[in-house]
Amino acid sequence: MTLNCLRSLRRTILLTLFGTLFLVNSSAQELVGDWFGELPEEASSLKLVFHIDQKDGVLEGTMDSPYQGTFGLKLSSVKHEGEQVVFDLSIFKILFEGKFCAADSLKGFFRQGEMKFPLILKKSEQPLPRKPIRPQDPKPPYPYKEKEVTFRNRSANISLAGTLTIPEGKGPFPAVVLITGSGAQNRDEEFFGHKTFKVLADHLTRKGIAVLRYDDRGVGKSEGDFVQATTADFAFDAASALLYLRQQKKIDSDKIGLIGHSEGGTVATMVASADTQVRFVGLLAAPGIPMDELLLKQNAVTQELAGISSEETMISTELIRKFYDVLLKVPDQDSAKRAIEDLLLRHQQSMPKVIADEIAKQTPAIVANFLSPWFRYFIQIDPKHYLKQIKCPVLAVNGSKDVQVAAIDNLMAIRKVLSESGNKQAYTYIMPDLNHLMQHCETGEVSEYVLIEETFSAELLNIISNWILNLY
Repeated sequence: MTLNCLRSLRRTILLTLFGTLFLVNSSAQELVGDWFGELPEEASSLKLVFHIDQKDGVLEGTMDSPYQGTFGLKLSSVKHEGEQVVFDLSIFKILFEGKFCAADSLKGFFRQGEMKFPLILKKSEQPLPRKPIRPQDPKPPYPYKEKEVTFRNRSANISLAGTLTIPEGKGPFPAVVLITGSGAQNRDEEFFGHKTFKVLADHLTRKGIAVLRYDDRGVGKSEGDFVQATTADFAFDAASALLYLRQQKKIDSDKIGLIGHSEGGTVATMVASADTQVRFVGLLAAPGIPMDELLLKQNAVTQELAGISSEETMISTELIRKFYDVLLKVPDQDSAKRAIEDLLLRHQQSMPKVIADEIAKQTPAIVANFLSPWFRYFIQIDPKHYLKQIKCPVLAVNGSKDVQVAAIDNLMAIRKVLSESGNKQAYTYIMPDLNHLMQHCETGEVSEYVLIEETFSAELLNIISNWILNLY
């Protein structure tokens, strides 16, 4: 979160662009094809792609915003008069006005509301992908059994829906429950077109390990209210998944473990710390340091990668630290709300009016986010409290280019607490050049996720399956 930087505010606004654009025609053949362009740096280098087709003499097309994971948005109209080309998306107050400056180039301006940026669209010589390329996505028929299942979280009185994949053969098989990271996630932990858990489940099941993955409460086919849930609630959901697995005939109830990604790793440690029947725990990009400390580090790294100055980052970090102090020290919701609003108001007084006004508009949403049940609970978590109680084998892996959960800080903390608590079956790995999603990457920035074809490092997939199988 950057509350004091005009550039980042523009970035926030522009990164919410979704839509269909309208092309205007000179000669249909000139426009048919794939066009791409990039808004300038002050617009956060947002890439846009337009796919233009002709059907029955009428131009039509779609728009992609790859950095946002948005593909196939249907264009409303295509117009062209003389050299002029106009793409209009009135519902979002978006307009591109340009003209042909060459047979393969359109030069003009991109507008949204009061903002205006130069934009050049180039025609691609080769067809551009119309959806994310995901070569690792499993494709049927599968060499294993796949079942739609539901199970109950009796304490919350909700049913959770998921997919159970079971290897071919007599069994019983070792098994694992996959636990998603932060945010409302479906069973595949689908993000920017990547189906991380589907790829992981497919690999493990092919290796002889049964896998249960499920939709978060309130997501997909699962019941419950995601918005009001906390990390503790997610732990009860994961514990219910474990109970379900233990009752399945082809599952070896003495060889069931958990694998959690990001916040899901924290959920896994919470469950394993209270359930001695959990036989192994896999932590993928999981926190090892207190959450308030982790989020402050995450904020600083993210802003640095975004090109925000060290001075602005320091100011932002200090403000967020004050927010966290309120959340940690003021349990009363109304008092905490007033304290955060007061911090924001005082912060606005030191900024130019245009930025202060924008923050004032955002204040209710900012306050609501900080005071949500999930965040108030999450910010108080110290993973060490749960890690020190785990006695079963632990595999903790982070990517060296993870900008959300820094590898060295978190893995060192995990290793230290497990060692001090006497767990001699803990293994930690820093995987070179992997990001938070366990993809090979260049920078680790979130904006890269959608552009990377790889969904999950093949090397890491083998490390995980070999580790589980070698336990028995």
